[in-house]
Amino acid sequence: MIYNILDGKAAYYRAPKCGCSTITAWVTLLEEPTLYDDKIEWFTQERYRRIFKYIDKNRYFGYYDTSNHPVRFCMVRDPVDRFLSGYTNRVVYHQDIQKEVKDIPVPNVDEFIERFDYFCDICPVVNNHFKSQVHFYKKDSKHFTHIFNFKQFNEVKVLLELIGNIELPNLHLQRSKGLQKPVLSDSQVEWIKNKYKEDYEVYGSYMS
Repeated sequence: MIYNILDGKAAYYRAPKCGCSTITAWVTLLEEPTLYDDKIEWFTQERYRRIFKYIDKNRYFGYYDTSNHPVRFCMVRDPVDRFLSGYTNRVVYHQDIQKEVKDIPVPNVDEFIERFDYFCDICPVVNNHFKSQVHFYKKDSKHFTHIFNFKQFNEVKVLLELIGNIELPNLHLQRSKGLQKPVLSDSQVEWIKNKYKEDYEVYGSYMS
């Protein structure tokens, strides 16, 4: 999905587990600067999903031709770290699989990897969150004017403040409330790297 910011001043390409909750909150404030004061409870770990509902209602997201946007940006993340974050947050914390099939226990990371295709088939949320980054972004990194890595949230914030001529709040949304990420075996790490090989090929040089 693409966020068309301020009628073409910039375009933000969004991918799950790549900082999208925090960045989406910031870009929404560019469109609606008073929202933080009017609905400050939305900008918390417990209520941030209201921001996405607001965006869907007002149709800020869509698919656009962004070739003429002066700023086109995205955030990339190492696929192993992104996979672990997706597992910990969506599978363990939110238990999205159980929302689809209630009698399935929460799989440990070994079972999740072994039956990965099955869990993606039965759970649309999991399927979406574990798609590759090139699925959400273009396969040509040169399309973007800015590509940020997962350590550069402040740089994203500064860019958006310049675009919108606004001071944005410090945010960090979508956490898993202290849950520890599992430790992967060497073979599991290699499985993830192979599965997301194209992400490394296209965006690997921007990930650190």
